[in-house]
Amino acid sequence: MLCMVTILDMGQSFSLDKWSGKKCYMVPARDLVIGWADTPNYWKWISLPDSRFEEVAELVSVCWLEIRGKIDTRLLSPSTMYKAYLVFKSTAATYGFDYQPAEVSVGLIGGAEPTKQTVS
Repeated sequence: MLCMVTILDMGQSFSLDKWSGKKCYMVPARDLVIGWADTPNYWKWISLPDSRFEEVAELVSVCWLEIRGKIDTRLLSPSTMYKAYLVFKSTAATYGFDYQPAEVSVGLIGGAEPTKQTVS
């Protein structure tokens, strides 16, 4: 039986799935491209004691949310279907996520048109 192992390499969190042995990655917010992330009126960079990363992005206020990320596909397990999750923590002051559908897309740089889907 495989154990859950976490290794921090280049800021990313890497682990092996306990049951399948497949690779799992978490990318820190600092490695993502977040629209207006360096504008203090919209975002703050803070530390949270329960986060696996040193810094997290705290949303102050924006009229649209755009987050882009990438990972080297050579790091992934071959012939494996992957899922992408946006992990966030909300507060009592959080609003807007319940009412606005989001368009998400996943694709390969230089590949075919990304797959797009609206989620709500």
